[in-house]
Parts: sequence; C-alpha cells; structure tokens
Amino acid sequence: MKFIPSFLLSAALVAGVAFSEDEKLPDASLSEVQFGSQVNDVALKPSELEGKVVVVEKWGTNCGPCLAFLPELAKIAKRYEKKGLAVVGMEVQQSDKAKINKILKDARVKYPVVAGGSTPVNSKYIPHAQVFGANGKLLWAGNPHDDGFMKSIKAGLKEAKDLPADAAVSVDEEEAPIIASREWTNTDGKTITAEVMRVDGDTVVFRMNEREVPYALAKLSDDDQQAIREAAEE
Repeated sequence: MKFIPSFLLSAALVAGVAFSEDEKLPDASLSEVQFGSQVNDVALKPSELEGKVVVVEKWGTNCGPCLAFLPELAKIAKRYEKKGLAVVGMEVQQSDKAKINKILKDARVKYPVVAGGSTPVNSKYIPHAQVFGANGKLLWAGNPHDDGFMKSIKAGLKEAKDLPADAAVSVDEEEAPIIASREWTNTDGKTITAEVMRVDGDTVVFRMNEREVPYALAKLSDDDQQAIREAAEE
C-alpha cells in the first residue's frame, strides 16, 4: 500500500457533510438504505437491524481518514453492541475484496461490511456516517470524526430504552442489488455508474440516483453483458 499517495488523495475527503443543530435533517429512514454485496464473513441480515440504533458508514480503502477511523469504529461497535447498536460499513471506492478484507482484519473490524450501496443522504466526501434511531428514522449525518457522531449514538440508545416494542420500523428487505454500484460501458463507449438490481429477459434493471432504470443489455459492451448475466444466474 502506498501510504503517501493515499494520504494526499484523502486530504480532500476529510471534510464530510454534516448538519448543524440549526439545520434540518432530511426526513429519511433506514428502509431507504440499499446495501451492496457482502465483503467480509459477518452476515448482514436487514431484519436483525429492526429496533436497533444503526450506523451506516461510507468509507474507502484509499482514504487515509477512513482507515484511521476504522479501529475506533470497531471499538464503538463492540462497546455498544449489547446496548442495541449495530454498525454496517459500506466501502464505496470499488476496491478489491481481498484488499478490503486485509484492511478489516488489521483494524479488527467485526461488523458487517458491504461493497457499494446507497443511503438517503448523499455525500461527495468520505468518511461519512449516518445514524438511524431504533424507530428507523435518521438522527444524524456527517463526518464520524465530529463530536455529533457519538452524541447521536448515545442519544439514540437512550431513546431506544423508552421506545415501545411496536414502534420499530421494519427494514425494507426488498431485493438487494446483485452487483454493487460500478461503471458500465455501452456500445457507444460511454460509461454508466449504477447498481444492477435484476435482469428481466434481455433487459437489465439499473438503480441510479435512487431510481430503477430499465436498460437493454444489448446496448452494453460484451464483457459487461457477460458479467451481468453471470451474476443473475448465481
């Protein structure tokens, strides 16, 4: 790993996006999160997130601040697990699975990590975390290095103690993407960045900007067509 280039690359990513106390959080919920493909061997079952305070953290293997925070997030996940906290990592730089797992092992990460996905609050910067309450509602979004991150977790866990058993919002378990977000090339040489949700005959259904878009498989490159068909058959 080339630490100096990674650090320089990450310097522009550390700012993140946060909402101050006088700004209004978007009306969003955990059911809007789309998880990508599983990376590590810690199973992610959306139904098991119901009634818990959930952290979804976007990060990347080439982001210095992200790598620096991983061990701390691993400790937070372990420390508050029995109190009702669940953490899910979302690697968003389309890194190699072996590379991701090596980093997770070194950081002692024991929570589920997926490759790609989408969240209700979009950010151009990483690391970026979103905290959802036990009722599924978004509590906070921003850079996990900020003080507001832990404050929102503790507030969410405190509120969860008084939450009626039937108040938890069910996590939407509608289909997960069969291929996480990546670039696809069409026959004109133009690229499309999207998740693959499913294949219907000769049509692939992409998910872009929170919308499903049907697209003719024949309009994609041969390699991309093959990759999509193979994933659909698994």
